[in-house]
Amino acid sequence: MFKTHRLILCCAVFFVSPSWADLIKFHNGDQLQGTIISMQNGTIKLNSAVLGEVSFAIDKVDSFAIDEAAELHFQDGTVLKQTVQLADDGTIQLSQSSIVEAKTVALSQLLKINPPAPPPVEWTGRISGGLVIDRGNSESQDMQMLVDAIRETKTDRIILDLEFIENRETDPDTGTESTSKRRYELGAHYDYFLTPKYYLYGEINAEKESTANLDLRLTLGSGGGYRWINNEVTKFDVEAGLSWVNESFSDQSEDNDYIAARFGWRYSHKFSTATTFFHHGKWIPSLEDAQDQLFNTTTGIRTRINSHLFIEAKVLFDWDQTPADNAEKEDSSYIFGLGWDF
Repeated sequence: MFKTHRLILCCAVFFVSPSWADLIKFHNGDQLQGTIISMQNGTIKLNSAVLGEVSFAIDKVDSFAIDEAAELHFQDGTVLKQTVQLADDGTIQLSQSSIVEAKTVALSQLLKINPPAPPPVEWTGRISGGLVIDRGNSESQDMQMLVDAIRETKTDRIILDLEFIENRETDPDTGTESTSKRRYELGAHYDYFLTPKYYLYGEINAEKESTANLDLRLTLGSGGGYRWINNEVTKFDVEAGLSWVNESFSDQSEDNDYIAARFGWRYSHKFSTATTFFHHGKWIPSLEDAQDQLFNTTTGIRTRINSHLFIEAKVLFDWDQTPADNAEKEDSSYIFGLGWDF
């Protein structure tokens, strides 16, 4: 088998056209001409006039030459557009250019040759909502809309969230329409990855809710996070940091602001390609007054109907240790809706 392999390589070199200028030299002395396409993940690809496109493990290669400048990526992060000359003993000779002088480099320092361009960074996310209209003995309408979008690269991640819930009722005797609940929340979260596991974050969140007499709660925070699990099935991030909370109310309650700790988490698990369980939340306890604490979570399950359409059921839970006067500490919303991935 070994002799047959050497015979094929020798024949390839003998019949090759002069236009195939690149060359690979193997540890056993064989040489193969062609055009080097790429190298990554320990494999080098070459297009040969005789054999077509072939791949070899880089540990079988003693040296190679590239006639036209190729994109070379090294282990230390250096990237050069360079031609390469043949050398010996597991090395290559970088040709002299305006950037570098001619020098010999060990093949073990080379990471990639002409790697494919990374896919374009795109926003992904989903829009979900529901509408319930009652007519007859009672007249009311409930509307919910939630939007979340994410853009992630190897170095950073942006998460945007928008939530809108409104409940309206009409008095059947007077025809007077009133809003029993109106809630808005907008959040922006930025992560910068120090390593694939550890990251720094910054976030801003604004919310308003009529039933809690909350005119505006603004939260600014930053800290660090850790990606505990990150694979195709399960994702689990935990975070800890500091936040500044500023609250203003629409009734006679006294406005409030304080510095707080922040503990956050995001968890999701795919039971199948169609169904996903998700849970995320945060706890913000004041560092100035133990009575000032905020806690909220979103928990639900989402089932995909087709490539974009899905149905979901989820519970939004909010707890404020010091709410406005005449407002409850706890507030829950149960949402059953239809959504669209983008």
